[in-house]
This record gives sequence, C-alpha cells and structure tokens, in this order.
Amino acid sequence: MGLFGGNKPGEQPTTGSSKPQSTTRAALPPKQSEPTPTGATVIGTEASLSGELSSDADIVVEGRVEGKLRSVKQLIIGTKGHVKADLHAKIVSVRGTVEGNCEATGKVEITSTGAVFGNITAPSISVAEGATFRGASKMTSNKPRDASANRATKGSQGSSSSVGSSAPQRSSR
Repeated sequence: MGLFGGNKPGEQPTTGSSKPQSTTRAALPPKQSEPTPTGATVIGTEASLSGELSSDADIVVEGRVEGKLRSVKQLIIGTKGHVKADLHAKIVSVRGTVEGNCEATGKVEITSTGAVFGNITAPSISVAEGATFRGASKMTSNKPRDASANRATKGSQGSSSSVGSSAPQRSSR
C-alpha cells in the first residue's frame, strides 16, 4: 500500500476486509524503562554539570554531575548517571553511580543497577539485591523536628553532662 492509502504500481487493490490493519512499531517512540517525572529538571546523557543545582521540582541525572544536588521533591540518578556530589531530597533514587553522601527526608533507594560510595541518612533506606553500597547508613526520624524542643533538649544535655564532673567548669562571658 502506498503512503496515503493508494496502491503502489503492480500491487493488488485491497478489499474492504473487517480485519484491522496492523501498525508498524518503527513509528512509535522508543519505550523508556522508567518514565521521566513531568516538569523535572533533566541532565541528559551527553551533559555534564559542575557546581550546585537546587530545584523545587524533581531532578533526573543521566549525565555527569560534580558538586551538590538539592531537590524539594525527588532526585533520580539514572542508569547512565555518574554523580560526584552530595545529594539532598525528599526521595533519592540511585540507578547509576553516586560518589558522595545521600540525605533524604523521605527515602533513599539503591536499585539493582545502582552504586553509592558514601554515607546515607534517611528515615527509610532500601538497597536492592545486586546494588553496591559502600559507606555508613543512619536511620533518622521522619517526624519534623521542633526547633524549640531541640534547643531545650540540647540545653539540658549540656548542664546535666557537667554535673558530677571533676573537670573545671568554664564560665560564660
């Protein structure tokens, strides 16, 4: 069949059959393994960034980054991503390689293709079978901290630690 439904020279005319015409797969866009979040900041496979990037949206890294990355939402290091940076986000998902510390207010996950060489701090940490993790992990509370209660706790800890101590007390000015 020709481009616009007409027959090519020497081709038999088509009859109005009830069978649906098949579509070719070549016309469809290639399927991605993981969809990119809508509105995300994307650092593509051919891109490199040196410095600090902060975003109120998701960040997806498929290229190279050195420095610091911070997202209010999700930070995804794709399978082709290589990051030498400290990461901070609500959710950090590592599918590529990270050389640096990961801190999340929600969750850090390392998939089976991911590698983290650094420390992780988050209330939830997930390391899939086959993933690489070399560093220390610290589970934190996902409850927001009350700054005034935190100061009161620090103040009481400081005074109680000096009680019964044989070390000389420092005077405040």
